[in-house]
Amino acid sequence: VPRRRFLSVDLRAAEAVVFEGIQAAAPFAEAHGITLTSLSGHLPRTMAAKIVAVEDVDALDPEVDLDVPEAYAPTRMGSAYSECFIQAVDHPAFEPYRAHETRALGAGAGPWVLPGEQSLGFQGVHLDHRVDVTAGAAKRRLLQLLLNWRAAGLAGEEGRPWTWTAHTHLYHLGEGEPGRFDPGGRTSRVKEGMALRGDVEAVAGWLDGLASAESFGGVGTEGTGVVEWALADDLTREGGAFDYAVEGEAPPVGLETEAYPYLPLVAEGLAQSHLVCEGRADGVDIFGLLRCPEGWTWGEGLGGHACASGGPPDALWVLLAPEERCFRAPGAALQAAPLDAAAMGEPSWCPGGLTIPRAGLLVRSGDVGWLSGSCWAGGVKGGTKLR
Repeated sequence: VPRRRFLSVDLRAAEAVVFEGIQAAAPFAEAHGITLTSLSGHLPRTMAAKIVAVEDVDALDPEVDLDVPEAYAPTRMGSAYSECFIQAVDHPAFEPYRAHETRALGAGAGPWVLPGEQSLGFQGVHLDHRVDVTAGAAKRRLLQLLLNWRAAGLAGEEGRPWTWTAHTHLYHLGEGEPGRFDPGGRTSRVKEGMALRGDVEAVAGWLDGLASAESFGGVGTEGTGVVEWALADDLTREGGAFDYAVEGEAPPVGLETEAYPYLPLVAEGLAQSHLVCEGRADGVDIFGLLRCPEGWTWGEGLGGHACASGGPPDALWVLLAPEERCFRAPGAALQAAPLDAAAMGEPSWCPGGLTIPRAGLLVRSGDVGWLSGSCWAGGVKGGTKLR
């Protein structure tokens, strides 16, 4: 079915398409003694119909009676329902929430929505929107979650179910790397397969490091790592604060700071950026990022990653310290602001350096190499510097 027609089919066709998927997956589930607990897809199109597809798929079309396999017993919606929010603010929601019957990005009383990244390593156009889930982009979004988690910890806010998920496809897990001069090297090629295993391993390795760390930016955990690997059914769900909609209005198409449930300056400043290096100096954790405000491309021009605009990327830095301190930093033309501020401004200088507030500091520098001597790819000295 042509894509445009596929996206506008009625409920009868939607039921048939969903049921076809259930029939395809059920034999595998039954053979392995597992249950299909999540529904993720672009059909049906409305939130009310999506909820019906989870709670009673046979009710979508009252004129057709389905023999639904017992293996299909979903309790939640999967990551496909994150795409509207990602298109608006360039990251998924950072916590599970219950679907709302009429508001696509509103919290309601429906099934749980488990937000997450799109397929790791993918970079291209999906449903008419530019998508970037390369390792640097995915790690940056996880960094955003950690910055919000840290801010909540500093504020004494407890119990919020901070969650980050990602997935891949088997045909994406080929060895090697996508061709640096192949513009389609990171788009879906089902028949040929994809060489995106390196992106998955890079993100998983970063998560492993966080799982063994007892603190992040001076905010600690109670005897566990900063993150914990978990299956979807084992996640904490209650206590979230996600809601990004106004009753009777369409969801915001961009960052609407009054409705946004996380740190707005972090979202605005880090959108369309890649985490490219990490380091530590004088007790300050350093995260270096490159940002292309109009998005990234792959395989064009000089090859590899490049800004869609054709210009050079901006350099950004996130600096974290357990307490406010004076950080020895080279003088430069900078814009800076605490992570919980409303907007960027002039940096605060102290005798011998830059003031790092306890909230953390976001810095925009015209010099890509500003802190490159203390920031290395993968956080390992000797890795590639930011340049």
